[in-house]
Amino acid sequence: MHGRLTLVVAALAAAAALYAPAVQAASPGVQAHLLWSDSSSAKVDRELDELRAIGADYVRVDVGWSSLESKGRGQISTWYLDRLDHLVSAANQRGIQLILTFWETPCWASSAPASLKQDCTGSWWDRGVQRYAPRDPADYARALAMVVERYGNRVAAWEVWNEPNHPDFLKGGNQVADYAAILRAAYPAAKAANPGPRILGGSLANSDFEFTDALLDRGIKGSFDAWAIHPYSEDRSPLDPGPDAYVKNSFIRGIPAVRRVLVNHDAAAPLWLTEFGWSTCNVRDRPEAYKNCVSEARQADYLEQAFRQMREWSYVSVGIWFNAQDTTSDPSDKSRNFGLRRFDGSRKPAYSSFRAIATGRKSRAAGSGSGLPKLTLDASARSRGIRARGQSAAGTVLVRLYRYRRSRDGYASKPRHRVKAATDSAGAYNRLVAGNHLRRGRWKVLASAKVGGDSVKRRDVVRWRR
Repeated sequence: MHGRLTLVVAALAAAAALYAPAVQAASPGVQAHLLWSDSSSAKVDRELDELRAIGADYVRVDVGWSSLESKGRGQISTWYLDRLDHLVSAANQRGIQLILTFWETPCWASSAPASLKQDCTGSWWDRGVQRYAPRDPADYARALAMVVERYGNRVAAWEVWNEPNHPDFLKGGNQVADYAAILRAAYPAAKAANPGPRILGGSLANSDFEFTDALLDRGIKGSFDAWAIHPYSEDRSPLDPGPDAYVKNSFIRGIPAVRRVLVNHDAAAPLWLTEFGWSTCNVRDRPEAYKNCVSEARQADYLEQAFRQMREWSYVSVGIWFNAQDTTSDPSDKSRNFGLRRFDGSRKPAYSSFRAIATGRKSRAAGSGSGLPKLTLDASARSRGIRARGQSAAGTVLVRLYRYRRSRDGYASKPRHRVKAATDSAGAYNRLVAGNHLRRGRWKVLASAKVGGDSVKRRDVVRWRR
């Protein structure tokens, strides 16, 4: 049986590789609830220090629109904004990139029924009002644009909502229609506020390729820079294919399934795994696999397997482990025992595993002692052309585009377009090849740079339509 599983996994990995060539390993990160009510400025600083020490490139933090603008449209809660200001400044000082998940609707904007809203009196948040979609997506878009403009490139990415395919996290009449409307409104508003930060669409529970497909049928193409999913795999290894009926609950099968949907819709943006992990609660023998947890030793093994598997998928840019620390002392609570550290702050074996993966990646990728990767590449088709972006320890990145020639069944030997992209102080580059210089079809995007005497190249493929 073990041999058969190995063959299946190998075949799946080979099939996934067809969609893009191998590139540098996904950037590692950790979820941390740094804006919860018990997070003082000192606690935020300590947590960020610890996450920097174990090599986290990214930290994902949930931001409550319902807290930021709780009193009414345009009425900002200064106490919450002050906490957000501190988080952004503290992360920047430590060289940590932030992924901020912007979600939860304030009562005044919520589509929750009147029986729950009760004229927004009392503790409406205890009645779940904030989990309903906004009545007007433009209210969400305006609020997101406000914070995008305030923080600019100091925040790496903004995630539009959290798990809108989960019945607990986006309530209302039609999750697909509601979320598509939010995303279509949010993206242009955020980009108009500042085009630099990435806007992440999806943030889907599990590898929900069916929900992704339904959203794309609703016209969300062009409304995200990267697609975010949460590829949990119940109590199984990330390399376990799992049952055919539950592909979206398989790490090894679900992630490529989502990629295939994006490719089929000509919307092949990078995938960001903004949550995944395994809980170490003491529940082990439930017949339903999704209710079970794993031992601490197995959690550490699965973490290593997952990050190693990500190296095989060039289209996976970021992997965020959920969670930094357990948020309960109750050993039977599955949802709150995913941490790298226990509730008392002591370290689980997964803590050391994450540090080994993250710091090992940095030592392999760093160029000339800068701490930056030698070169990364995210290429995507936008309405205005093909965008190449990434990071590099070099000062300049050369970007070349090669057109696919159907008559030759391959790409042209000489580039059709050749541009230079300068990196900024954070090592980031971002260059758009305007669409009026392009023909529709497939394009190979080749980025190259010279770092410490080495010539480094990264390759991606996109399909562009005028």
